[in-house]
Amino acid sequence: MLARAFELPASSKALTFKDASKIPAWAQSFIAQAVEQGIISGYTDETFRASGKVSRVEMTVMLVRALGLPVESNATLTFADANKVPAWAVPYIAAAYDAGLVKGTGKNMFNPLVEATRAEVVTLLMSASEFQAE
Repeated sequence: MLARAFELPASSKALTFKDASKIPAWAQSFIAQAVEQGIISGYTDETFRASGKVSRVEMTVMLVRALGLPVESNATLTFADANKVPAWAVPYIAAAYDAGLVKGTGKNMFNPLVEATRAEVVTLLMSASEFQAE
């Protein structure tokens, strides 16, 4: 969805993830382009996990990278569950919050590790398109 929303061009570059053979053929060029653009990098075990679910943290990090928003390495979060946001993602979530792209899910919660729903992804992509138009 992100590759199409940002109109990323297809790429013929081979994917080097350990589980690249499990990535559907139709998605490989989009994923390769997202890797080339620095939007995604896979997991620390060098896998992509194509059949996995995307968390709210992962969704937000990808969007911040796709938009090229500046991130502050010493950023902090004020969400009530900020301690559940992985340390590597805090600067990205803070950048998205500061840009008005994310607001949380009520009761000042971000629910970082919860699976992102299609509706949340679409809402975030629509916010990104409005952000780009400014």
